[in-house]
Amino acid sequence: MKSFGKVLLLAMILAGVTWGAVRAVEDREQKEVDAAAAKAAAPGGGAPRAPLAAEGITIAYEPFETRISAVGSLAPKESVDIAAEAQRRLVKILINEGQHVTEGDPLFELDASDLNAELKQLEARQELAEVRLKRLADAFGAGAATAAELDTIKTEVRVIEAEMESVRVNVDKTIIRAPFTGKVGIRRVSVGTIVSPNMTLITLQDRSQLKIDFKVPERFSASVRIGQRFRFRPDGVADWFEGTVAAIEPTIERETRSLVVRGIAENPDERMIPGAFVAVELVAESLTGAVLIPSEAVIPSPNGSTVFVAENGKALVRPIEVGERTAGRVHVLSGLKEGEVVLTTNLLRMRPGAVVAVTASVVDTTMGVVE
Repeated sequence: MKSFGKVLLLAMILAGVTWGAVRAVEDREQKEVDAAAAKAAAPGGGAPRAPLAAEGITIAYEPFETRISAVGSLAPKESVDIAAEAQRRLVKILINEGQHVTEGDPLFELDASDLNAELKQLEARQELAEVRLKRLADAFGAGAATAAELDTIKTEVRVIEAEMESVRVNVDKTIIRAPFTGKVGIRRVSVGTIVSPNMTLITLQDRSQLKIDFKVPERFSASVRIGQRFRFRPDGVADWFEGTVAAIEPTIERETRSLVVRGIAENPDERMIPGAFVAVELVAESLTGAVLIPSEAVIPSPNGSTVFVAENGKALVRPIEVGERTAGRVHVLSGLKEGEVVLTTNLLRMRPGAVVAVTASVVDTTMGVVE
């Protein structure tokens, strides 16, 4: 019994010694871990982290144009539907369809037989009245007629002359003439038709110049001025043509919040046809020293836009003011200057103060059209 107690006591002593040794080792290891952590957290402590690789561009001032893109339609310089001023029968067609005519050229002739007959009657009355006036004037000189009788016959002569002039005007209206130089279209009537003032006989257009009507968004209204040059391209035509702003509506359209602009363009060979749809481009602003960066470099936030710039090997956050956007690039109004390096890749891993290794990136500097 005493031997069993001795064995049990010895076993307990050995277990205590073993536990103490293990605990000492664990305490030493924990102290080493804590010391390493403290050293890494201390300034300058721990192994240096590898630089974060990123691409960047060096800012250089360059020309930039803010262009307004719009759509419009072509209209002739002058256009009119030719019609008669009175209801009469058409007796002659004096032009061919599609013919070029000059201002004053006769186009149609209407029946004027009744007017010519009336004019002959008035001419006969005029001859008789003039003979009576001569005789009465001689009689008045001899004292055989009164001044009142002489005044009456003079008034009669003037009335007849006025009636004759009125008939001549109506006769002249039976010859329908071109109001301006241009080209006629397709004829709508034939000889023998009883025409009226509300009936179109043919159309006449002056296409030596064309009007281009288009709309500009309200935010660009202050950038449009009389005499400003723009370019346009009709649908289906590869070439661009130039025009000049000739008129601007004085008010903004409420429905579309846009400004209606009318331009004028030369059309010497009449290659462009009125009514065609056209794409219009107008330069709203032209700068010689603009800052443009890739759109992917801009980081939007509720407080505005920012970018990362590389300075002394570290990434710094820079707030910027963004202007117009082009195809793939952004016009920076403020916040950046020439010579600074803007980071364009690895932005999700980027942090302020991070060490960066910057490599150059190629940027497409093709101008885009601001919509």
